[in-house]
Amino acid sequence: MRKPVPLRLLVPGMALVQLAEGRSRQGRAADGCGAVYEVIVRHNAVVAIRPALRTPGMHVPGSNLEVTSELARNHRLHGSIDGCYRFGDPERARSFAILALDFVKRLLEQRIEQVESLDTGAEFEAREYAAQRPPGTD
Repeated sequence: MRKPVPLRLLVPGMALVQLAEGRSRQGRAADGCGAVYEVIVRHNAVVAIRPALRTPGMHVPGSNLEVTSELARNHRLHGSIDGCYRFGDPERARSFAILALDFVKRLLEQRIEQVESLDTGAEFEAREYAAQRPPGTD
């Protein structure tokens, strides 16, 4: 029997991030212990997808709408989607990681279009930065 190959995610500018050990060993053991799967986002990039033990009182969103609402709320309140997002199964975690990366990709594409449309020498400041700018940085 072949040993399972770990899945990996290449994040631009970062090292390969291991997503999961072989399903046969880690997946079943974790599932039997009440596992959840976490998607960790730092600096708007998915940096980890990993199993974790469910702890008493831990909230695991039951629907895609609930978790994408959490992502949108984080972006609206903090200007980033950084956080630890939890799922009941590994496929939903993987799908969400792709959604999160696509969300950031679309934001960057919009920003690129905004900057490319500027005249040479024109100033630019993103609206969300202006609203969150610390005092004294005018």
